Amino acid sequence: MFKRLNSIRYVYIRSHLYGVFLTTVVLLAILLSIHVLLEPTWLNTINIFVFIILYAVISLVVSFYAGFQSSSNVKNRLDSLSVLITQYANGNYQSSVHFVEDDEITRIGTELNELGKKLQRQVKSLQRMADEKAEYAKTAHKSAVIEERQRLARDLHDAVSQQLFALTMMSEAAVKQFDKKQRLLENK
Repeated sequence: MFKRLNSIRYVYIRSHLYGVFLTTVVLLAILLSIHVLLEPTWLNTINIFVFIILYAVISLVVSFYAGFQSSSNVKNRLDSLSVLITQYANGNYQSSVHFVEDDEITRIGTELNELGKKLQRQVKSLQRMADEKAEYAKTAHKSAVIEERQRLARDLHDAVSQQLFALTMMSEAAVKQFDKKQRLLENK
């Protein structure tokens, strides 16, 4: 309940009521001063208090109405700013507000619009950087795969070369053994 009484509408109404109170006190002081100093016959104590009571009742009604009406534009504009901030918090940086008035709320709305544009540019920049990073990671992965293939090919080539060398050596040794046995058999 008390939280609601702190809204902008009730602040306006309270300020109007404060104005009514001050005006009532001033009017009462003026009428009582006239009554005491000049003592006119038409201005007696009852007339003064009837006038003040009527003035207070009428001005209370007018104060509530004027406070409510004068605060509605400000409240609506503040609600628009609140919705804009919520939109930014949800990641919708394309939202904006436009006010016709030329006051502090319009300045805040313009600054929030600029903030939204900056946030939108930063999001695009971050997305571009993320895409570049993903592209670099993909390129690095491809390079690693190619490098691993080349290493495997070298290892395989080295293994085949070693086996071929071993086969060559063994075949040369076999040929020498065969030649040696042939000579021994011929010599016998």
